Amino acid sequence: MAKPNASFVIVEFLNSTEEGSEQSKAMEVGSSSWLNQSRTEIMWPNKEKELSVTKYASKHKQPGRKWKPLPVRVLMETGKFLILVMCFNI
Repeated sequence: MAKPNASFVIVEFLNSTEEGSEQSKAMEVGSSSWLNQSRTEIMWPNKEKELSVTKYASKHKQPGRKWKPLPVRVLMETGKFLILVMCFNI
């Protein structure tokens, strides 16, 4: 079931380096309901095809048992899924 008042987010996945600084990895669209409270991690499907993740996000699918928390930076948030797809060509 979709989380009420959930929006869509563009997140940048982060890699931690040995020095403790962060490096950019990739950008994706997700559901704000997948973010942790501090908005620094997102629950992400394990080994899903890109199309499936986009479909999950568009429906605000609840994270599954096998989803993993990944470190992110939120770049943008909106209630309009199409705007994200068009602006970021995701």
